[in-house]
Amino acid sequence: MLDEEHLPKGKTCSTCKEWKPLDEFNKRSASKDGRQWNCRDCNKAYHYANFDRHMARIRARNRRMIEENTRLLAAYFAEHPCVDCGESDIAVLEFDHLRDKRGDIARLVRQWSWSAVLVEIAKCDVVCANCHRRRTFTRQGCWRVVGFPDD
Repeated sequence: MLDEEHLPKGKTCSTCKEWKPLDEFNKRSASKDGRQWNCRDCNKAYHYANFDRHMARIRARNRRMIEENTRLLAAYFAEHPCVDCGESDIAVLEFDHLRDKRGDIARLVRQWSWSAVLVEIAKCDVVCANCHRRRTFTRQGCWRVVGFPDD
């Protein structure tokens, strides 16, 4: 990239064809002059004009990702029964995080790629809801496991 002092102090917007000072253009390191090819006003107008189309495309992509991840999660549960009791009903299977929890799998399935979800699943055991409660109570020393304190 050239030194700032050797650059022209303005340029012509490729959209509105008006010559404007450089501070009217957003920065873009990939271009020769370090600025975008259209001015901020034209850039803003473009984004406002295309917002609905853009958001519809994003929502459709997210919906497809969630459906695919949910299908893959059901298939994962079908292949991995509860490690404690062997229960295989996917309606009651859950993930028990053993270490380094980054997030709940149910939330991650809706927000992350399947490969990223698999990284998080690798930190877990598949257990049924009952075994998960028992593990959690034992691990946390719940009063139901420990018993009431003596008076």
